[in-house]
Amino acid sequence: MFDFKSGTVAKLTLAASLLFAASCASHKPPERGGGRGGPPNQGNLSTMGYVAAPLNLLYASMDADQDGYTSIDELNRFIDTNWTIMGLEEDSHLRSFDYQSWATIYLGHAEAMPSFIGFDTDLSGSITQLEFETCLRRHFDLLDQDKNGSLNRSELLVKMPSMRGQSGGGGKQRSSGGKGEGGGGKGPPR
Repeated sequence: MFDFKSGTVAKLTLAASLLFAASCASHKPPERGGGRGGPPNQGNLSTMGYVAAPLNLLYASMDADQDGYTSIDELNRFIDTNWTIMGLEEDSHLRSFDYQSWATIYLGHAEAMPSFIGFDTDLSGSITQLEFETCLRRHFDLLDQDKNGSLNRSELLVKMPSMRGQSGGGGKQRSSGGKGEGGGGKGPPR
């Protein structure tokens, strides 16, 4: 399992508690209105722009020298350090329960992608250091669009898909599969 010092755990718990308390201390809930789905441009996915997946946020956190790029060397240091932090030797295996703890800390949720099975490529029920390294390097290589051996912040972002047909129609339009827009007529009766 993880071998964190109790002071670190206490500080993280305190920080999380303060963030939770601050988020609950708003003066009043946001106004509702603007038709179906709430106010225009509030919570509408089509206006959100770019997002980063949990694994991409992990890569950004590996930027040890804070130069805005995560290099393959920084990835390698992260892999070696994490395998040691988890209390594992080079020939050890990471079990599902321990992976869930790791994913909660580093990816934000036990079920964030890549999942346990995404790492456990031989489906043995445990993750070897080689499988851990291979999965992280494979995703790193997929994100490295310019193939320069480092990830810049723009390579870690994904554009949110446009949610057309949300205004006035009250729902998503289905695509007919061609270049045209819309879905061939009215939606289901209300």
